[in-house]
Amino acid sequence: MRYFWLIAALTAALDLGSKHAVFAWLATRGVFDLIPDYLSFTRHINEGALWGLGSGAPLALLLLTAAMMAVVTWLAWSHRRKHAPLWALGLILGGAVGNFYDRGFTTAELYCERLSGVRDFIWMRVPDVYSWPVYNLADVAIVVGVARFALWSFRASPPAAAAHS
Repeated sequence: MRYFWLIAALTAALDLGSKHAVFAWLATRGVFDLIPDYLSFTRHINEGALWGLGSGAPLALLLLTAAMMAVVTWLAWSHRRKHAPLWALGLILGGAVGNFYDRGFTTAELYCERLSGVRDFIWMRVPDVYSWPVYNLADVAIVVGVARFALWSFRASPPAAAAHS
């Protein structure tokens, strides 16, 4: 369980630190192209969740995020002896904590008003084909964590469990 908590704390710290640093750095620059036309850093506030879903319902998103954090913590605790990839659950929790902080506690110092959105800054696109929604490191951690935990949970049943079916 200590790795779960360590990964969660490091993920949240890396996410919140990167948001603060990039938003402060871009305050006078606007958009910064890492790979012109393909990958940029930009300041964006997402008032919704994935692809802006839930915009206009900040309290519901805050409560949903809190519920997700509780479920992930319960999953980690209940799977602690089953060789589950607890690091993946730590990534999910750390990402959720970073976004929860943004939704609930980002304040006037940067934006002149209390926000109910998440600071996103990574913008990927393929010219004339597609532009991904702007995202942050918390989103990356959540996607990687969910994918890894899902792969683990859908693995073949152990032979002893299959024999009792």
